[in-house]
Amino acid sequence: MVTLGHRSGSLAVLLASASAILSAQIVHPLAQPRYDQGPVEATFRLGHIQMMFQQTAAQRAALDQLLAAQRDPASPDYHHWLTPEQYADRFGLSPADLARATTWLKSAGFTIEYTARARDWIAFSGTAAQVQAAFQTSVHRYAIRGETHFAVATEPLIPSDLKPLVATMFGLNDFHPKPMVKPANTSGSGLVAAPAM
Repeated sequence: MVTLGHRSGSLAVLLASASAILSAQIVHPLAQPRYDQGPVEATFRLGHIQMMFQQTAAQRAALDQLLAAQRDPASPDYHHWLTPEQYADRFGLSPADLARATTWLKSAGFTIEYTARARDWIAFSGTAAQVQAAFQTSVHRYAIRGETHFAVATEPLIPSDLKPLVATMFGLNDFHPKPMVKPANTSGSGLVAAPAM
């Protein structure tokens, strides 16, 4: 088990012996060796990484029931909406588990930027060196079609005792979705949409 109070100096050693890959794929499909320009500098800053927390099976089942009830005019919960805090108490991470995750991120040198009121995600920032030490993955630059992007080169690892809490992470690359359609013909009275190439 990883002790959450350890400083980042021994963090890499601890992670190597007690870590797990997230179940969702984090490495972007375009972060391929043929586009790889090598690691970014150690001081390169990642400004808004989001760690998304997962619900327990019981929480998911209870949420599904509530959503169905909120749509049922015969239910006393019909259109009875929850505040973010009410949602957190029923379906979010427990305060103790949130504290564990926050403490671990801070011990790895990250700055906590924001904690969702619903306790279902947390945003933090740090350098490429901190990402590498904490998650055992390096941040590389990728040159694709005249554009330069950054992304992690391998799937991040997290401590095994935090693995049940974490669903996925965002912000470990700067690839953004492209529009799916673009104007194909703007002459005349109509506009025709065609897939973007």
